[in-house]
Amino acid sequence: MHPIMGIVTLVTLLPQPLLGYLHHRKFKQVQRRQFWSYMHIFNGRIGVTVGIVNGFMGLGLAQAPQYYKTVYVVVAAIIWVLWMLTALVYELRRMRRNKRTERAVQRRLEQGMRNLKSVPSSSNQSR
Repeated sequence: MHPIMGIVTLVTLLPQPLLGYLHHRKFKQVQRRQFWSYMHIFNGRIGVTVGIVNGFMGLGLAQAPQYYKTVYVVVAAIIWVLWMLTALVYELRRMRRNKRTERAVQRRLEQGMRNLKSVPSSSNQSR
C-alpha cells in the first residue's frame, strides 16, 4: 500500500505548480476564485495529507522503532491540525469579508438608485 500511496501523492502534487499559476492568472483577471483555485487548494490539501499518512506507513515498512513512529505521528498530527485550523480561519475571514463587500456594494447601488430618482428627468423639464 505504501508504494501506491506514494504514487498517488506524486500524481496529486505534480500538477500543483501549474494549478497555482492558472489560479493566479485567472484570479488577476476576475478578482475571485475560479475552478483552478479550488483545484489547487484541494489538490494540495489532499496530496499533503496522503503524504503524511504515507510517511507513517514508510516508517512501518522500514521497521523503525516505536519511538520514531510515535514522534512522527505526534509532530505530523500537530502540524496537520494547525494547518487545517489556519485554513479554516482564513476561509471564514474571507467569507465574512466577501459578505461585507457585497453588502457595501448593495448599499451603494441602492443609494445610487435613490439619487437617480431625485434628479429630474429631461422630459419633465420645461422647454
